[in-house]
Amino acid sequence: MPEPLSLTARAHQIIATKLDENTIAIDATAGNGHDTVFLAARARRVFAFDIQALAIANTCQRLEQSNLLEKVRLLQKGHQTMAAAIPAHYHGRIGVIMFNLGYLPGADKQLITQADTTLVALNAALGLLQKHGIISLLVYPGHAGGEQEHQQIQTWLEKHRAGEIALDVFQASQPKPTSPVLYIIHKLE
Repeated sequence: MPEPLSLTARAHQIIATKLDENTIAIDATAGNGHDTVFLAARARRVFAFDIQALAIANTCQRLEQSNLLEKVRLLQKGHQTMAAAIPAHYHGRIGVIMFNLGYLPGADKQLITQADTTLVALNAALGLLQKHGIISLLVYPGHAGGEQEHQQIQTWLEKHRAGEIALDVFQASQPKPTSPVLYIIHKLE
């Protein structure tokens, strides 16, 4: 029997169906650059955000190794700034936005995404997305501060489900309360 897909692989599998040479995409949490490279290999243009200089450097290096740097604009800013940082002519034209929350793997685990800025970023993301665009949101409740962020995200999702979005939820293959959760948010209007 084949191994179950990781939640990151599942996000990539779903998002790949929405990406083509005309897609404008956002990696809201560049981290070590894996999602940014995935997007850049398939989309026309990618905006990648991360507040940490190390994350931007790691992402830049990975993009250079893949010969994809020219397709990406790296922004050392928090994801909550995306509405102001993305040029106005792209507003309402973004096809895909990826979030991979938590901390930067291999770095200081005390530096984590925060519910207040993540919720601002999610509101901005809905405004930036085109109709039928999608957001992948990978949440990690198992680290310090992760459960609080997850609870607030769940409240936000419930609030927006009333006609604004459709939602798919994917659990880890053997879910526990601390297991990551993948949300795929489909913008309806």
